[in-house]
Amino acid sequence: YDNDPISRIEGIVNGSTNYILTKVAEKGLSFADALKEAQANGFAESDPRLDVQGYDASFKLSILLTHAFGLRVKPEQIVRVGIDRLSDHDLAFARSHGYRIKLVAGGYRQGSEVYAWVAPKLIPPGDPLFGIKDAFNAVRVEGLFAEEQLFIGKGAGGNPTGSAVLSDVSALRYNYRYEFRKSATVHRLAYSCQAVVSVRVGCLPGTRISPLDFVQFQGGVRTKDWHQLEGDISLEVFAEWSSRNDISLVLSPGALARPWKPVKQNELEAA
Repeated sequence: YDNDPISRIEGIVNGSTNYILTKVAEKGLSFADALKEAQANGFAESDPRLDVQGYDASFKLSILLTHAFGLRVKPEQIVRVGIDRLSDHDLAFARSHGYRIKLVAGGYRQGSEVYAWVAPKLIPPGDPLFGIKDAFNAVRVEGLFAEEQLFIGKGAGGNPTGSAVLSDVSALRYNYRYEFRKSATVHRLAYSCQAVVSVRVGCLPGTRISPLDFVQFQGGVRTKDWHQLEGDISLEVFAEWSSRNDISLVLSPGALARPWKPVKQNELEAA
């Protein structure tokens, strides 16, 4: 894709979390039991935080952003939400509506700006990522000329990991180095958080979340033990909420970044 402008790169880049979510969805296991099974089968580490909290996916997305857009974005600059934040209500909603939840890492270009995040996402039937199960990864790349292409392969386990490590060691023997050719492009892109994204936000009654926090609030459901809100929020708010342990965040089906500039107070007064 060196000569093809990329508009989107998105997918499942952590086989451990995909294995866990598959067992939760298909076998009805709890998150804790699915994690134990993943560890027993060698798909998750004894300390699974790098996987389930989305760190591993953000590391990989940082590299992908350089390949796809020529951007050097540090992992800590990427909005990150792990699957450890999913609630039973999120899982039940996905099952009742025929969705599957996947931990998705994505970079999206709009004009001269690029937006990126790692977060759980509701995947509807018909989406190429819907049928990606167990320890498999899948990445789709959308280019101006190549259009949409999908790459699938195992992303966890002893043999795939060993093969990847051996490949890197072999490459070092021949002084091989990755070329980030798009870093030298004349038309440079900028990494930005000036965008909105569609999300479902869950929280306990009394949690400080308001419809006014949304750029566009679409609705919600309140019960005596759980509140669910849905709508568009800015990436800046998404980043702020990603650090909160008192709410769950799941991207809505088909959620893509849309450019958005916040209206300043003096502009409101002038209007």
